[in-house]
Amino acid sequence: MNKQSISKEKCLIPDLGEDRLISIAAVITARRELREKNTQQTSSFLQRLIGSSSNIKTLMKNANLRKLKLKGIVPQDFAEQEIKFSEVTHNVDDMIDFGFKFQDFLSMGLCGQDLQNFEFRHFKALNATSDDILKTCPSVHDLTNFTAPQLHEIGFTWQKLKSIGVDRTKMPYTQQEMDMYFPNVKGTYKQKTQQIKTIKTGRKKFKF
Repeated sequence: MNKQSISKEKCLIPDLGEDRLISIAAVITARRELREKNTQQTSSFLQRLIGSSSNIKTLMKNANLRKLKLKGIVPQDFAEQEIKFSEVTHNVDDMIDFGFKFQDFLSMGLCGQDLQNFEFRHFKALNATSDDILKTCPSVHDLTNFTAPQLHEIGFTWQKLKSIGVDRTKMPYTQQEMDMYFPNVKGTYKQKTQQIKTIKTGRKKFKF
């Protein structure tokens, strides 16, 4: 058998792996489209997909997200089932891969304390801005895991930080960082810094 005939035979062998992936993708798309067209019958639709209504929330909180995706479940189903962000066992990476947007997290009752589950790269992946994050009513403590450049990049200004009770003593940033990323800082930080400089200068002059 020559090389040309072998090549033809290989071309005739079906790629079952690729066909199966295409088929699965088509099923997922069809189920999700059907789900979106039946928003008024959410509970009955989910019952048909998952089973008993008593198990819906438990499964959605704990089941593998890939399996839920295969069943046609979409992020909006979590909010419609009144599942809180704090109740799910899924990590943020998996939820983003599943299709969750920051608005979906807000619809699930995302609060400031929950931000400790997030890394800055998650905010970037979700295109979350400072205004989005402020909707979670964060405290100063909820933002201390993020650097000054990171907060600045997603739109935080000194006015916005002050609105949640931030002052210089509560943020672990240097004077250089504050001046660079929050140039309109006024009040205790710059005033105290200037006072210290004045006192030190006065003491030196007094010694001479």
